[in-house]
Amino acid sequence: MSTGSDRPVPLIYIAGPLSADTPLERHRNIERARDLGFLVAKAGGYPVIPHLNTGQEFFGTLDENELWIPGTMELLRRCDALVSLSSWVNSKGARAEVEWAQSVRMPCHCYAEEGVHAGPDEELGMFVRYVINRQYDGFDYLTWGGRGFRVV
Repeated sequence: MSTGSDRPVPLIYIAGPLSADTPLERHRNIERARDLGFLVAKAGGYPVIPHLNTGQEFFGTLDENELWIPGTMELLRRCDALVSLSSWVNSKGARAEVEWAQSVRMPCHCYAEEGVHAGPDEELGMFVRYVINRQYDGFDYLTWGGRGFRVV
């Protein structure tokens, strides 16, 4: 798949809370992540939405520290950028994802949750276009494995 240029479609990781006190709240967290992923796709990125991989109730029968957390972190490492729901601060897992992404200078964008159902905003579209163009902070980045190596 192409972005309409010679550049590949960027993989954009969707971060946000999954766990919740009730099954309904957990389902809503999954829906919010899915809806944000759709907006990323409409803007030209390929959303990587771990909520859709690990959000089913039967996955809770496996040890998250042995499989799910390392697996989702590996998905993140292979991405070009991260977009988070604004509620990421309420989730230990999402905080770890955002903090890691920031530590390797991966481009990150926080999307206000109240806007998820309203359609893509201009900032999200601009962010995805910057990721597609590989231009962050005035530098070009190589994104092998999503590690954000900077070409100076």
